[in-house]
Amino acid sequence: MAQPKRKKDNYEELVKLIRQISPVNLQRLLEFAIGEFMEVELDEKIGAKSYERREGRNNYRNGYRVRKEPLKTGLGDLWIKIPKLRAGSYYPSILEHYNRIDRALVTVICEAYYAGVSTRKMEDIFHQIGMANIDRNVVSRCAQEIDEQVKKWKERTLDDNYVYIWLDAVYTRVREEGAVVSTAVLIATALREDGHRDILGFHLGNKESFYNWKVFLQSLKERGLQHS
Repeated sequence: MAQPKRKKDNYEELVKLIRQISPVNLQRLLEFAIGEFMEVELDEKIGAKSYERREGRNNYRNGYRVRKEPLKTGLGDLWIKIPKLRAGSYYPSILEHYNRIDRALVTVICEAYYAGVSTRKMEDIFHQIGMANIDRNVVSRCAQEIDEQVKKWKERTLDDNYVYIWLDAVYTRVREEGAVVSTAVLIATALREDGHRDILGFHLGNKESFYNWKVFLQSLKERGLQHS
């Protein structure tokens, strides 16, 4: 008896799709993520969070400075604001080692759009920039902050005029309850009147079922998508 053909794991295809269609959103999120890494490192260096009164604090923040040259990333050039200290100097470890972790961080950012930020992958990035002893609660907080930024994008109002909408599904492997499983990522992509393509949203479902598509399309309608 012939066996059914297994769905291909198109993880790289999915990441590539996100990178091509939403470069501005991704750049902003990548810039935010780099900023979070710097803030976490500075908290450790100072011995306290911003505006926190704490025994053992050894310095204070003193605004920001813009990096003299743009940071070359897999999503394009970014102008990074670096925190300054009231006494002494500070240069972020993530910028010193950025070439080493660019691909990993960009992948985490792309993955966040449909499956949330992986705390384990974030922890690996901290290790690669020399912060191996970082508290897991801090890593989790950093991942949560990025997830919140993605959530704002995913829940944004859809008030543009679209001339065409594509519906598709890409199968990839994600971690669920400790196990790695193959799942369908439902995708809605639209062509705006100005010729720009935009991702309207994603929906993670275990398969391309009528119910999953109905839930996904209903969520787009609730965000303002209308039939013209």
